[in-house]
Amino acid sequence: DRWAIRMHSSVAQTTFSQDTSDNPHGFGSNQKSVRANAGSSNVGKYYVYDTKLEGQDLQDFAKGTSSAKEFTLSFYVKTGVSGVYCVEMRDLDNSRMVGGTYTVSNGNWNRYVITFPADTTGAFGNDNGASLWVRFWLAAGSNFTSGTARTAWAAGAPDSVLAVGQTAQVGDNVADTWQITGIQLEVGSVATPFEHRSRGDELARCQRYCVLKGGANGTYDAMATGAVWSSTVAFIPYFLPVEMRDTPSLTLVGSLSDFRYTRSGSEVTPAGLTFDQGGKSMCAVRLTDSSMTQNDAVRLYNMNTNGGFLFTAEL
Repeated sequence: DRWAIRMHSSVAQTTFSQDTSDNPHGFGSNQKSVRANAGSSNVGKYYVYDTKLEGQDLQDFAKGTSSAKEFTLSFYVKTGVSGVYCVEMRDLDNSRMVGGTYTVSNGNWNRYVITFPADTTGAFGNDNGASLWVRFWLAAGSNFTSGTARTAWAAGAPDSVLAVGQTAQVGDNVADTWQITGIQLEVGSVATPFEHRSRGDELARCQRYCVLKGGANGTYDAMATGAVWSSTVAFIPYFLPVEMRDTPSLTLVGSLSDFRYTRSGSEVTPAGLTFDQGGKSMCAVRLTDSSMTQNDAVRLYNMNTNGGFLFTAEL
């Protein structure tokens, strides 16, 4: 769901999963990280869980105006690593940053709330670009903790101030775990109950950034139908399920041997499948092969769950 995990090489091997067996009441899943072996100390160590938000979704904060509002972030965390954890908020449009902390004192699920101050300097762009970076620190070396705590918005984001106050070091010990769910960012200083949306609503919101056609969704999934342009090229339009954030890029999932297309009553493995052109709502896939007949219809499908198209328009 658009969350990235970034880590320094000293963090060591980690397993990430969607856990459905251990959640706070009212939640069905969480993001879980489990350390397979102990990490090592390093001044440059970083272990961060983060996401980026579009500026047009942040206009209610009135950032950069005299009516600027506070940011309130609430979330549920469970971890066996007690201590102080840092959360960083970074304004990517104006190169400004502020930090906050929460303290874990037991291994239970707890809800934490951090309110970040309003900022009358630097407005978020009212567009589909990345404007706000929300970053949870799980571990940090002294390169990131040696500065002065950034409790108010200020220009720049030098490494030394990004995780000031972080004492927890997830991953120093074998089998360290950290789990999170129910993350919610709100305008103002009050954290309200988590807003549960329908699966259909959440799916459409996620598809604005990433769409998987075929792949794990099923075998013999009809990818799309198109027409032969010349004896060696066919164009196959694919209508995306929602308007994506921007014109997506296409990654072929699996290999060409995982696909077939129909030609003159036969099933044939394509010689090539590439992204040709498109926009936010429709894309064209270029299928290349030999001995096709101009103006013939072609139907493309995957032979197994390895084959698919991954359209991405991530920030």
